[in-house]
Amino acid sequence: MPDYNDATYRARLALYNMRFWNELLAKITDVVRVETVTTECMARIAELRAARMPNADDPARAILYYLIDDDEATSLIELVWYLSTVTVRGIKEAIARFAPHLRGKPVNVFGGPRALYSAMPEFWDRLAAQWAGYTWEQFCELSGPEQSAIAATYRLKLRMEAGDEFA
Repeated sequence: MPDYNDATYRARLALYNMRFWNELLAKITDVVRVETVTTECMARIAELRAARMPNADDPARAILYYLIDDDEATSLIELVWYLSTVTVRGIKEAIARFAPHLRGKPVNVFGGPRALYSAMPEFWDRLAAQWAGYTWEQFCELSGPEQSAIAATYRLKLRMEAGDEFA
């Protein structure tokens, strides 16, 4: 069990968190486009450039790395993932639109204690893509909400085929 008060442990944890955060930001900066930058923000970016801070030359990177708080950055990362791939949020939204019920109760498409099989989400997403007639590459080119709707439809289809026992 780690000693949370140990300075060495805390330093390693901080370094890990910084690397993890930088990797996440690096993944999304290429898809974020900054259309308008306030005068105040540009002045702050100029300060960062003068200090020769990494990533200060690109306004999108400077904003993401230095000028937004953790909650804003987390929301942005979640939005990028939601718009680009299958997410639990996207599947839940699609299921809510479909409103599947069995004997008046909502149908659970996320396994549960009585599910026969379990696997990593990508496995089910690949099966959903194949079922819908897409290659994996074609499926990945769809927007996140489109991918999630296909995955939700496929999961719901499996539940319906399983019948009462697994609904």
